[in-house]
Amino acid sequence: MVPAYQRTRLWSSAFAHSAEDEFDVAKSRLSAAYHSLRERAILLAGEIPQDLREFTRHDATHLDALWDMGDLVVGSSVELNPLETYILGSSFLIHDLGMGIAALPTGLDGLRSEAGWLDIVASIFRDLLGVVATPEELNDPPIELLDIAIRTALREKHADRAKELAFTSWPAAASGDIYYLIEDVELRSKYGHLIGTIAASHGWNLDRVAAEMSGELLGSSGSFPPEWTVDPLKLACIMRLADACHIDDRRAPGFLRAVRRPSAGSDEHWVFQAHLNRPYAESDFIVYTAAQPFAVAEAAAWWLCFETIQDIDRELANVDALLLHKGRQRMAIRRVRGADSPWRLAEIIPATDWTPVDARVVVSNVPKLVRSLGGENLYGEDLAAPLRELIQNGTDACRALQHLVADCPPPTIHVKVTREHGGDWWLIVTDNGIGMSQTVMASVLLDFGHTFWGSELMRHEVPGLAASSFRSTGKFGIGFYSVFMLGDEVKVVSRRFDGASSDTRVLEFEGGVSARPILRPARRDEMRYSGGTSISVRLREPFRAPDGLEPYQKLGPPCA
Repeated sequence: MVPAYQRTRLWSSAFAHSAEDEFDVAKSRLSAAYHSLRERAILLAGEIPQDLREFTRHDATHLDALWDMGDLVVGSSVELNPLETYILGSSFLIHDLGMGIAALPTGLDGLRSEAGWLDIVASIFRDLLGVVATPEELNDPPIELLDIAIRTALREKHADRAKELAFTSWPAAASGDIYYLIEDVELRSKYGHLIGTIAASHGWNLDRVAAEMSGELLGSSGSFPPEWTVDPLKLACIMRLADACHIDDRRAPGFLRAVRRPSAGSDEHWVFQAHLNRPYAESDFIVYTAAQPFAVAEAAAWWLCFETIQDIDRELANVDALLLHKGRQRMAIRRVRGADSPWRLAEIIPATDWTPVDARVVVSNVPKLVRSLGGENLYGEDLAAPLRELIQNGTDACRALQHLVADCPPPTIHVKVTREHGGDWWLIVTDNGIGMSQTVMASVLLDFGHTFWGSELMRHEVPGLAASSFRSTGKFGIGFYSVFMLGDEVKVVSRRFDGASSDTRVLEFEGGVSARPILRPARRDEMRYSGGTSISVRLREPFRAPDGLEPYQKLGPPCA
């Protein structure tokens, strides 16, 4: 019997056999190379449950189902040539293999030697036990924490690990043989990097995909017809959408759930996917249905299903916008039916004896909350409080740099009050700390109540900091917003300590927290020529202290 993936339009349109086809030999070579890779990928995927037992299926069922999902998403609107199809299918096969220790030839030792491992262990000590791990504990954590660290490292890094898998080798100790996932040496050397990059890109945000994969088409190698050009952006978009859309009962069989007995948080994923039938296309919608309604005891799983469908809907819309912007062919599927409303989704994914009404606590007036918690209601009428918060943030940034760079300059917090051409007063607080990337300025800094310190983003942005003895003094993630007690016009200028001057970014608030800020590259006169951050605020009230800093003279040394 022909495997299901070979009956998809994506496969058959690329590899249908015909003796009269002048490219039949090249097609046969690619299809044979895919089958060889699939055999080895399935073996590696079968090892994943040893390390991530509570996760839904990432085995051959999932890998083959991505062809179905790709067919559904692409429809008849996007064409792939045989070389593109081989590259896409190979990316399907390796995209999740990094979720198992078996993907590392040196096993657990290899995982523990990766950059960021100690950061993960340190974060687990802090988050679960509330303590700072000693160097000995970091290198030899208790077994229960070690297990959590392994699962965290596999989950967080599996996408990036996929980038290297095409070139990873597994030596056989007894025979001396060396095994690769891609046996064809030419295909591995010519296309291994691209396959790995497309596989890894399913874990990137779409901005990174657009930045790294929206260039010119790639020409084929000399072994293939010149017409077989490759569009990496198209393939990356199909990869991420096919993977995102695969949520149905094939991934969560009831018997396997009974065998693995996932814990409560993981079990909700199993429950909702076990309910879902294979999706189908309707106009430009993808439609998920369930024949069996969700019981009251499964309400949390229903809401997880709704949130996942909303995530898929956003992904589809964002990819569609990107393809339109880049002048590429659009996918056939662009929305998810029912993603806009719980009660509309409940018509096709029903609940019994309860009604899906989104009754969560929501904050409909974020600016008001920021003004309340980031201003007088939290700090009282002490106008020194915002300056104290800014100095504290700058101090954390300086101390963080000291833990990262051995020969960094002495930490400095510079506070200045100046008058602009005899008019308004400005308060300016400048530090020479680690600085912020554009990603941090556009996400964590603007996420009221969320702190960068100790987050997964921190582990990604500044590897090694979590594993050091650094501990931030900030507690609530809202200190920056206290600056709006002083004025509505605020400017943040920042450059990472390891960035170039041209990487300096400016975040401007011109109307307080009620207006959207502007994030832009720094003009030449705004560029920082060393790392750090400067925050300026136009003071709402005239500054009357005779020496410019009198109200703050009791703050003490900033970098003590």
